[in-house]
Parts: sequence; C-alpha cells; structure tokens
Amino acid sequence: LEWTAPWDSERNEREVQLCFETGVVRNLVIDYIHPDGTVVPVEINANAHETSRGRVIQTLVRDVSERRRAEEALRRSEERYRTTVAAIRDPLHVIDRHYRIVLLNESFVSLLEELKLSGPYIGRGVFDLFPFLPDRVREEYRRIFTTGEVVSTEESSEVAGRRFETETTKMPLVTDGKVTGVVTVVRDVTARKRTEVALRESEEFNREIIAGAAEGIIVYDRDFRYVVWNRFMERLTGMSADRVLGKCRCDFFPHMREQGIDRLVARALAGETCLQQEMSFRVPATGASGWTS
Repeated sequence: LEWTAPWDSERNEREVQLCFETGVVRNLVIDYIHPDGTVVPVEINANAHETSRGRVIQTLVRDVSERRRAEEALRRSEERYRTTVAAIRDPLHVIDRHYRIVLLNESFVSLLEELKLSGPYIGRGVFDLFPFLPDRVREEYRRIFTTGEVVSTEESSEVAGRRFETETTKMPLVTDGKVTGVVTVVRDVTARKRTEVALRESEEFNREIIAGAAEGIIVYDRDFRYVVWNRFMERLTGMSADRVLGKCRCDFFPHMREQGIDRLVARALAGETCLQQEMSFRVPATGASGWTS
C-alpha cells in the first residue's frame, strides 16, 4: 500500500478489504509511485488464502504502462476522429461490417429528422433505417469491405413525399490493414440540380430565340472566333454554322478588315457599344453577296 499513488490509495484499501472478504480481486488497475517519482500503472490480480498464521493475500502485479499509452493514444485518436466527424457539415454516418450504424454527425441527425425517420439510430441497420435504398447500395458496401475502394454515386430518392438528389461518397475505414467500417458522406444537391435544369432550359430557350430570329446574330469570343451563327446568317451567306463556328472571322470574310469591321469588333469586346452603317459584303467561298447594316 505504501507504493500506491495518493489518488488511488483509498480505492486500493477498499480492494484489499474486498479481497479479504471475497477471496479474490481481478484486473484492478491503479497507479504506483516508483522510488524515482515516476508514475507506473499496474494491473493487480490477487487471491486470499488461509494459512497457519491467518488469512493472507497473494498478489500478481503487472506493469501495464505500454497498454495505458496505447489506450491513451487510441482515446486521443478516437476523440480527434469524432471531433472531425462532428465538424463536417455534410451529413455523415459510419457503419460496421454488419451494416449497423455506429456513428453519425449532427448534420445527419438533422437530415433524418427532416425526412421524418424516427430513432434510435445508433446500432440500427442502415437498410432498416433506409428501406428505400436500392440493392446496388448493398453491393457497393460489400465491394468496399472487400477491396477497400472509394465509391462515389448520385442518387434520386423520394422520402416523406419529398424528392431529393444526393451525391454520396463511401470510404473505407481501415484498422490494422483491414476494412472495419465504411464512412458515408451524403451531400444534398437538389438545389444545384434544379439550377442546372433551369439553366439548360434557359440556354435551350435562348438558342431557339437566336436560331429563329429574323435578323443575323453573330457572337465572337475574345480571339475573334465565331461562337454563335444563327440560321438567318446561314441563309444570308450560304455558310452553315458547322462550317463557321470556331473559325476566325477573316477566314471566310476578308473584306471585314478592309471595311474596318475588325476594329469595331475589338472595341465591342472591350465593352463599347458600336454601330455599323450599311455596308456591302461578299462571301468568296459561296459567292453570296449583298448589303447589311
């Protein structure tokens, strides 16, 4: 008892008394103080025996310093891991090899509550919690546990009357060289998908307006190459859009430099609004000619 660290003295005394009463103490871990002042964690297993001199305790003491250091390193690692998981804004959960949820962050809890999926969540099978998941998701998890690869997918689901689009990334959780779990990060991209659809529809609408306009519409990039050439221009010049787009303006219309149009285009690309008076044109490649303004 004289070696016991002050903070463990009372507990050690209780365990000694318990050993006298019950005859055994198992896996008691306390701190001893070495004569040089070093704190040494030890594990004690003891048995009480009756002798001619009365009841005595036989004790086996084992230094568990290495184990404590390993446990402390593991605790710090798990704390950093959980802190990192909690800080991730996207919903995230971790499953074990039995497909049971063993960890999830606050964002994932919020998502589950929004989808009206009731708890408890920890320890529950992922396919029990999400019965709407397609069979391929089970195959993805199986593949990750087998190969350790990362799998990224896009899904469209309907839960509680709400349709939402997600990007999901599943990553292996490796311990001692073996995949022991899968970390799944779910990003709700519903708003982005809707924006992309609206943008495509808007672009298509604009293309149809430009293509059907009763006037010639031309758009240049900053290298003076054609990026828009509508149907009116095709009819006017006899040059199809496929033939013109991506080409330089002077490849087909050398008169533009002679008439100073290239300078007007350069000023327009610099942000100036420019007006061109009536001018004649000719297209050497097709023989078309006429007047434009």
